[in-house]
Amino acid sequence: ELMENDDDKDLVEKSLDYKSRIKKSGVMYITYVPEGLKISMIRKKLEKYGVNRVYLRPVKGKLNSFKDGWIEFKDKIMAKLCEFELNGKPIGGKKRDPLRDELWNFKYLHK
Repeated sequence: ELMENDDDKDLVEKSLDYKSRIKKSGVMYITYVPEGLKISMIRKKLEKYGVNRVYLRPVKGKLNSFKDGWIEFKDKIMAKLCEFELNGKPIGGKKRDPLRDELWNFKYLHK
């Protein structure tokens, strides 16, 4: 019977920890995803900002093509900083990279 109570306490602690992490995390909406930009590429390009999760909404009938999506950061401040520094800037890459001339389109989501 004591073990059940310990498990309950552990579960409560985990849920409180999860709630506190959600309060700290920041979410950004990416309004346009150029063709060829994959989730792994977004993670790599934004890794210095502490990306937690990336969700992109797929285009029906096209493989590896996305309409828009959401990027969750571990910290609100880093999400705001990412929007401030990269919004409207080129995604970049080498000269022959098709994403070189594409621009980031972000919107930080409050609450």
